[in-house]
Amino acid sequence: MSRQRPLKLALVGYGQAATLFFDAFAPEPEVQFRWVVGRLQEPADEFARQRSIPRATTHLAEALDDASVDAVIVATPHALHYPQALAALQADKHVVVEVPMTMDAAQARQLVQEATARRLALSVPHISRYLDVNLAARRLIQAGAIGPVYQFVYRRLWLQRTVGHLFNRQRSWTDTVSWHHAAHPIDLVMWLLDEPIACVGAALRHDPQSGSEVDLSANFVTPSGTLVTMAMSYNAHQDYLDTLIVGDRAVLEITGFSQLKQAGVTVVAPEEALQVQGRAYRRYAAAVAAGLRAEAPIPISGAEILPVMDQLQTLHDKAARLAQTPPVQESVR
Repeated sequence: MSRQRPLKLALVGYGQAATLFFDAFAPEPEVQFRWVVGRLQEPADEFARQRSIPRATTHLAEALDDASVDAVIVATPHALHYPQALAALQADKHVVVEVPMTMDAAQARQLVQEATARRLALSVPHISRYLDVNLAARRLIQAGAIGPVYQFVYRRLWLQRTVGHLFNRQRSWTDTVSWHHAAHPIDLVMWLLDEPIACVGAALRHDPQSGSEVDLSANFVTPSGTLVTMAMSYNAHQDYLDTLIVGDRAVLEITGFSQLKQAGVTVVAPEEALQVQGRAYRRYAAAVAAGLRAEAPIPISGAEILPVMDQLQTLHDKAARLAQTPPVQESVR
């Protein structure tokens, strides 16, 4: 792709994720947003007007028919990620598709195959890799500062049903704690420890109204024997986001999106969540822009995320089998 011509983007969605992507990509040199695509025309128009984006539509095909568009950012409700990303790839556009890439491992493979066959970029923004706290933790682990890792305990509990967590905006859809939010720690564990994980057990609880997964408990193990435990819930009236990485010589504690302690001593001090996440999104956007200009590899490719999708599929399969297992009846003496 020519370095002289600006990168022209179409943004699909106008909610929380779309706002984060626009704020991250817009400051990049020679990047222009040409389209906003949304479910409803009026909010799409308003999103475009506030950000000086020239065109807004409710029809994805209109943006895909624009030959000047180089890449499409898919930031819509999760069930739309697969068909919209596939349509963009089939229109010969590079694609950034928000987490989760799909809600089915087989569909994720189809997207990767389509991108590969057409020699197009497909990137999945696992932004956790760009947070200061996780970059510092990875350096410590890889340097052997805490020794071999025995356990990785991840907990994220908060109140989120039809309201987006970061901007406290009402949504027209219900999130999924498994395909969406569990995708982040699954990827994070593999990236931090630099080895795969395998799900050995899982349970899910579904919201009775929407049917969406709102509570999760899962266990994994790595080839080297690290035990990984994840507990997640949309039903907690207090927020908890923390990780314990138990090593042979020390414990790393990650709290929220920004605080890191090693053996109880602060390594990275806490900051406001939107500030640190915004910085991570900007790092990702800069890497994607460089990749689209062929100045660097495309970050976090769809192919790289297939192991995450496989583990999410295994998690769902194990949880479904558990749900079908009759409860053990204990005798009363």
